Amino acid sequence: MLLTVAVTGGVLTLFSRGGFVGVPGLPRHQRYRLSLLMLAVSLAGAVWACWAPDNSILPVVATLTLLIGGRRFLIAGLPQKSANGIVLVPVLAGASDTTEDYT
Repeated sequence: MLLTVAVTGGVLTLFSRGGFVGVPGLPRHQRYRLSLLMLAVSLAGAVWACWAPDNSILPVVATLTLLIGGRRFLIAGLPQKSANGIVLVPVLAGASDTTEDYT
């Protein structure tokens, strides 16, 4: 399973506008850097899963959790201009619209 994630991440890194990170508005060098970091995590998880005794689910869960959480962390640290003006932090955190006045 993690090999599929790594191969798909490599294809996305090379051929997608958003890369493995999935943010199309990033500068190319930043998109490649973040995508390659995520690709390294997925490949390390795939190697760990191959060496895990008795096909343990721990490497798969840990790697996917690190990829999802790491992506959110990396995107939250980006300047807002990097994503074509899209405010990413509230969306990723699951926050609701805070511009309305509460009475």
